[in-house]
Amino acid sequence: MTTRGLSLALALATLGAPGCVTTETVPVQYRLPLRENSHGEEAARSCAETCSVANAHDAKGFFYCLSLCPDIQVRNGVACSGDVEDTPPEAFCYTRPTEVERPDPQAGQTALAVLVGILRVGAALAEIGEHAHHAHRHGHRR
Repeated sequence: MTTRGLSLALALATLGAPGCVTTETVPVQYRLPLRENSHGEEAARSCAETCSVANAHDAKGFFYCLSLCPDIQVRNGVACSGDVEDTPPEAFCYTRPTEVERPDPQAGQTALAVLVGILRVGAALAEIGEHAHHAHRHGHRR
């Protein structure tokens, strides 16, 4: 493989295969503390209830509204835990499943393997052509 071909293969390997992604569902936690809320438990309850009523049929709107509540904690990759089940509850907690697109590393490896195969075939053909040209110039016949 030529230096230029190797450079091209390495450059394409770092890019991956364009358009090849996987979709993964990741939880996003919206946790609104009740007792440890700087605006007080009543304000926290009121904000969460207002969001719930105003966006009863709109989950996206509900989570956006909730994200505006004072002292809300939004954490990616975390689901709600047992503090919601405490009596009285420590917090209102909602988990929103969110789909995230990520590059598919397997597709990038497959594309690289195909590219390397093509470059090897190209190098082999170039070598055969060089031998044929050399044989023709020196009068060797098969």
